[in-house]
Amino acid sequence: MATDLSGNVRLKDIGLFLRDRINAHFKARGVEATLKYLNPSYHIRSVPASPSDSVYCWNMARSAVHAAMAGNTEMLIGRWHGRFVHVPMPLAVRMRKQVGPTDDLWMAVVEATGQPLSFY
Repeated sequence: MATDLSGNVRLKDIGLFLRDRINAHFKARGVEATLKYLNPSYHIRSVPASPSDSVYCWNMARSAVHAAMAGNTEMLIGRWHGRFVHVPMPLAVRMRKQVGPTDDLWMAVVEATGQPLSFY
């Protein structure tokens, strides 16, 4: 078996396995299902993941699995008052949200990532 640099066994992508098993499950029962699988390693990050990033993502994924196992659809996972919650899609998209280039949120992103204030 292949190992990583630390000597741990390099496992296959569980996401692909789950995608295929879930699709096969519904197909065998004649149920039409649409399943999207996004490999998070392909998403662009400007800085390495911190331990708190990893814990946050783990909690988001765990909440998403619980939602799916409960049969919840047309929703996303959000954080509200320190708890992960199921947010119905109509509520999540009810208004357009914008981040201003001088707002505190964007300034925090710039400081955390070392990006320039502007690209022109």
